[in-house]
Amino acid sequence: MATAAIQPKPDDRVKALPWDWTGRTAIICASGPSFTEEQAEKVIAHQANGTMVCTVNDAYRRIPDPDLMYACDMRWWQFHCTRGTLGDPKHDGKKVSGHPSQIPNHLGVIRVPGRGNGMRERRGQQAWWRKPPTVVWAGSSGFQALNLVLHLAADPIILVGFDCKVDDKEQPHFFGKHPGGFSNPTAGSMNALRMHFNNAAEEWPEARERIRNATPGSAITCFDTVEL
Repeated sequence: MATAAIQPKPDDRVKALPWDWTGRTAIICASGPSFTEEQAEKVIAHQANGTMVCTVNDAYRRIPDPDLMYACDMRWWQFHCTRGTLGDPKHDGKKVSGHPSQIPNHLGVIRVPGRGNGMRERRGQQAWWRKPPTVVWAGSSGFQALNLVLHLAADPIILVGFDCKVDDKEQPHFFGKHPGGFSNPTAGSMNALRMHFNNAAEEWPEARERIRNATPGSAITCFDTVEL
């Protein structure tokens, strides 16, 4: 006998964030080509010493047990929860999305409110939302994940795998291209994203002071750089 599909709640967005990283060092791992196995090993070593780790999209492939996993795209969650390892119950309570649509309950994804401004989006002028739990889209899960971790009061926040550039010499991600018809970054989208980061850092300087970029060769220049 066929079982009924699990229906999403009428509105499953959380009203308050269930995590508190106040004063903790946090590393956010994105999936740029610079996020090598060597970089991942360093992140895991830091995590073993108490650093909190948030992965963005496919960066989870190199971090076996992150503290949080962020991806906006609901189709991405459906794909990786059914065909990948993210359906494992050990990840329950760690999967987060700011997708505007309801997400089926069985995926185990916590949905935070997300928002954007079409005119600011086109002008490269998006900025982080300062009041939790809302995140600003800016067309980037990495931008949203950083907004989320800022809400969690982590300090400092270290970026890894945030290359934010695309050229003809290398793949857009450390694993190549997204399969299954998912979109991949372009030179135009990365240029817009750099503008969003620049604007966000300028509009919220207190947040900028908490962020460090440990991505080798990153095109993001609005944050102080550090070695991982």
